[in-house]
Amino acid sequence: MKNKLLLLFIFFLFSFSTSNAQRYSLDVGLSYSAAFPASGIHLKFDSWFTDNFGAALEFENYFFEGEDKWNTLSFRLKYNFINREGFDFYALGGAQIINFSSEDLFVKGGETHNGTTYTTDYSLSGNKASDIGGHLGIGVAKIFNDHFKFFMENKITFNPFLKDLTTFSNLSRNQFIPTIGLGYQF
Repeated sequence: MKNKLLLLFIFFLFSFSTSNAQRYSLDVGLSYSAAFPASGIHLKFDSWFTDNFGAALEFENYFFEGEDKWNTLSFRLKYNFINREGFDFYALGGAQIINFSSEDLFVKGGETHNGTTYTTDYSLSGNKASDIGGHLGIGVAKIFNDHFKFFMENKITFNPFLKDLTTFSNLSRNQFIPTIGLGYQF
């Protein structure tokens, strides 16, 4: 239920924030998470409603061996520190919905004793999990000929419902997710 409410809130905020946007872009990139470890594809709809403030709706899907799946849907706000000559340097922060699912696992086994085969086949059910979290980070973008852009971002992910907030004082490399990509600005 909390994921559905957050999803509704994310879409409401994004539609409200982009109604007065001055510039939009559609971005595609690659992300890496050391926590899994896994690489993933990053899709983002980016908008700036002033020279300094913007919002983005992004989706990341990580690739694993087998049928395990991990993806995030995020809404974030951005503040641009530097905006000159097609160069942006910005801080970002937002909320995300995190989804994980793993495949059912079937293990075949068996032994033969005195001509009789005994099977020890068993299966483990896969699981699904979903949670909400957040991220903070920085990004840099270089816009070429008013349409194409190159961007790099680095985010720190966290779960805002942690009882122990030492996450921020004991950051590990597993919480960082760097992203690099290209975009088309409308």
